[in-house]
Amino acid sequence: MRIYYAHPMNTYGSAIEKEDIETLAKLGFTVLNPSDEYFQNSFLKYKQENPNNYFQYFSDLVSTCQALAFRAFPGNLIGAGIAAEIKIAEKLGLPIVQLPCQMNRILTISETRTLLKEIGG
Repeated sequence: MRIYYAHPMNTYGSAIEKEDIETLAKLGFTVLNPSDEYFQNSFLKYKQENPNNYFQYFSDLVSTCQALAFRAFPGNLIGAGIAAEIKIAEKLGLPIVQLPCQMNRILTISETRTLLKEIGG
């Protein structure tokens, strides 16, 4: 199954990108990574030919996949480009997976108890 990997441009070529791709591959996915040199070159050509509608290039890529995985910015914020790709996947009825944040998410016992009190657990 092919999965589109939507992620912030500042993570292109990074260790996070490599780790995400390895994780998705271990789960059995073939990853379509828009930061790959082939897609970057193809996009530049498409953008020159379609200066007023160049995001269609990414829409077309998403539509060739059976699922979408995305990485948000720290703080769980989602950039406009990634949000648009998610909307395309939603419209197509594709499964959408958010890759976990790299920040420490493990609570201490005290923090767990405090959180449970706050949320009524």
